[in-house]
Amino acid sequence: MTAETTLINALLIEDDLIVQRVHTMMLTKLGCKVEIAADGLSALKKVTDFAYDIIFVDIGLPDISGFEVIEKIKAINRNFSRNIPIIALTGYTGEQEKQDCKQAGASEVIYKPVLAQTMRAVLSTNLATIS
Repeated sequence: MTAETTLINALLIEDDLIVQRVHTMMLTKLGCKVEIAADGLSALKKVTDFAYDIIFVDIGLPDISGFEVIEKIKAINRNFSRNIPIIALTGYTGEQEKQDCKQAGASEVIYKPVLAQTMRAVLSTNLATIS
């Protein structure tokens, strides 16, 4: 990254500390400035206060479901006329889980454990600034 390079502002909504560290490290290496929310309610506050470039949401959060968080983020984004990609993170690989994520409003669904090349592909697909 050069001084002129703009960092991608990413919000990672994840309650597991190890997963937070691993995903933050991956995203940082890919040019992201990462903020973390460990639960859905703090994530909703952050999304209200700041326009992120991309948001990653764990489906299994401790306070409210990731599906509900995605739906609420989509509503907040509509209120601010934003179209921010929301990426669902899940350990469940079933087709129903993927459909539920998409129905809630996720732009894409990726499965844990997430590989670095998967994270790069997601950024590349959803943001024009990654090559």
